[in-house]
Amino acid sequence: MTCIRTLLLVLLAAQAGFTQGHWGVQGRYLTQDGRPTFVAGANYIPSAGWYTILQNWNPEVVEKDFAALQRLGVKGIRFPLLWPLLEPSPDTINKERLANVDKLIAIAAKHGIAVQVGPITGWMSGAVFLPNWADGNLFTDPSIIEGTTRLVREVAGALKGNAGLQGYDFGNELNVLPHQMRLSLDPAQTQRWMATIFQTFKQADPSHPVTNGIGTGFDRLFDIWSIAQSSDYLSVHSYPFFHGTSGMDPWIGQRTTYSSSYISAYAALADRPVLVQEIGCSEAWLPRSEIGKFLRLTLMGAWAEGNAGYYWWGSHDIDRNFHPPAENLILKYSAASFARGQFSNLEYTTGLLDLQNRPKPSAEEFRRWTAVIDSLGLGWRDELPVLYLLYPQDADYNATMRAQITPYTLAKQIHMQVRLWPEWKPVPADAAAMVIPGFGLSASGKETVGAYLRGGGVVYQSYFCDFPEGLTVRDANPELRVSTLVPLQAAGRFALGQPVRLGAEARLRDAAASAPDEALLRSGARGVFFVTAVGKGRYYYLAANLEESLSKAYDPWQQDESWRIYSVLRPETAFTIDSPEVELFIKSRSGKRLALLLNRSDRFQNVIFRSAQHVILRDFMSRQELGDGHEIALLLPPAGILIAEITTVQDDGGSIVKKRVVGRN
Repeated sequence: MTCIRTLLLVLLAAQAGFTQGHWGVQGRYLTQDGRPTFVAGANYIPSAGWYTILQNWNPEVVEKDFAALQRLGVKGIRFPLLWPLLEPSPDTINKERLANVDKLIAIAAKHGIAVQVGPITGWMSGAVFLPNWADGNLFTDPSIIEGTTRLVREVAGALKGNAGLQGYDFGNELNVLPHQMRLSLDPAQTQRWMATIFQTFKQADPSHPVTNGIGTGFDRLFDIWSIAQSSDYLSVHSYPFFHGTSGMDPWIGQRTTYSSSYISAYAALADRPVLVQEIGCSEAWLPRSEIGKFLRLTLMGAWAEGNAGYYWWGSHDIDRNFHPPAENLILKYSAASFARGQFSNLEYTTGLLDLQNRPKPSAEEFRRWTAVIDSLGLGWRDELPVLYLLYPQDADYNATMRAQITPYTLAKQIHMQVRLWPEWKPVPADAAAMVIPGFGLSASGKETVGAYLRGGGVVYQSYFCDFPEGLTVRDANPELRVSTLVPLQAAGRFALGQPVRLGAEARLRDAAASAPDEALLRSGARGVFFVTAVGKGRYYYLAANLEESLSKAYDPWQQDESWRIYSVLRPETAFTIDSPEVELFIKSRSGKRLALLLNRSDRFQNVIFRSAQHVILRDFMSRQELGDGHEIALLLPPAGILIAEITTVQDDGGSIVKKRVVGRN
């Protein structure tokens, strides 16, 4: 008979420049002359004239802009082209303006900056920029498609010999147009359109990589698997304001700064390199002096997660005296402010540089941390165990992202590598554990997860119970609520009898084990968290909607101890830390080992670095010794980052705190 016991919890109470060269794709990265590289850059917004600079060409402005960007360490830019400026009629390409694009790339190359060009723009900054002849269904109308492919052929044909060209983007956030223009489409139609555009790029220029940057979120018309079939690598755009995480946590907070990591992990499911192509923060959202915190956390997070690169939006602020010309956009599909010749207020202050090319505080952070990334290089192997967060079949991406960013954060708080995995695919061999956060599995999901579990895997599921061996789970009782739990047994990071606070009131299901724990029976309390053997594996079941309830709570993390529940999934490792609000990476390469700590909060964090062996920690940048022993106390400032080299020394048998140091901010 399967051994079943109530595990832990019962209800307590209700409550610098580089040489230009050939670009390609290899593994997780873009390559330059065959060498994998992390491309740190920006979306170029000319300091004068905005994107109409192609019409009113001013090479002196471009020269000064790129000189300033080179000083920041920008290695690549993305430059969307306003479609109406280049193709005023379906059979006419403005050769002079296309030549200006070529000149712009040449100027960038002189400053060691590679350029990604997006011709089908399309949509940008709240407005629809289409030539009048393309005001129709771009994705199905044969005449519009013919004009679009002509644009792509002419652009790629004219630019392919430019040494500063990194490659092509389709345009900018083309997935927004079907909704904005109220187009009638099905996924097969957009898939055919993407294949046509991709093939046109490749026929005109087979030697440069192509991507398709998708804005806000993926959807049924533009899903990652379809995009991957017509792209050499995937590009993601991440803005907490637009995808909703800034309504969950402060801008310098857990779910806000982790959201780009989650989006990148989702795109990585399509088995292509992932570029963080747009990420940024307006001074309408956060004070100028604070934006650098958001930048450094998300930039270093992108490098640590193995992304192909990171492009800030944007390079420069926009002049408030500049008025986007109405003849270049279609007002009926655009934000109301464009009828007044204005952008939305948030668009004006997203730059690294001001209009006079002076670095803002965020630019200094960009310069500092891209230099660190250059020093670190690539080729580091991740050593922490891998936890897979299961992605539901046939899910709406935007809704799922908002639901799963909370369990993603909880998984990060127990200091494991966190990856996403689709429920319909066999579980990878490197899985240390899997989380099914608050949804029921499909038939294929039960088959794949069941095979992993019965073969010896570790699975956690909340609220829904798809493996009820030895458990009885009934429908929810609306009267059953919990905000504090108390363990009857010690496990993971639980201490016997110590109350565990939840950051939100969770709804319970009525659950019981077939063979209840004697301590539970004696106490007369209700079981909430259970473990049962399923085949050779362990199935943890939480009879509460924990993740859903936390998703509705604003910034609960100082009070919340839900990560302790997830901690039962973490195997013993050589290194860990004790702070749930600090992200941990352990990386190794060529006999060297690093600890990377990122404080994902706007508060000071006391951290104990724990090692199974006696170690010395040394700051990677300053070479300062940080401490030695089995436990080393660290203090990270708000949004602070610490990179430490780990050196193992002969064990003295102690477990002591040697030093307290301040991490870098």
